[in-house]
Amino acid sequence: MDTPLLTDLTRLGNLAPTRRLVDLGHSRSGIQRALASGTVLRPCRGWIATAQASQLAVTAVVRGGKLTSATALSSMQAWDGMSDFVHVNVSPHRRPAGTPP
Repeated sequence: MDTPLLTDLTRLGNLAPTRRLVDLGHSRSGIQRALASGTVLRPCRGWIATAQASQLAVTAVVRGGKLTSATALSSMQAWDGMSDFVHVNVSPHRRPAGTPP
């Protein structure tokens, strides 16, 4: 079932901050209903994903970062280089999800 929420998530790469979805006009209660029905997933606090989200991108946000370099290009199917490394940028001020304060 295609919904406006799924349409926006797909357009955003199947993974987006909850705040971005709210900025696009989706209510928090609507997002909560989609989570409860299993239409979308919450990989970590503040992020919503579809089942088609890149596992590398999900891993990056769960660890408090974002994909960069060759890994980001590969996840967008723009380029698939020879690197076996996962390139993630994590702010020194961010803690990975689930890390105690």
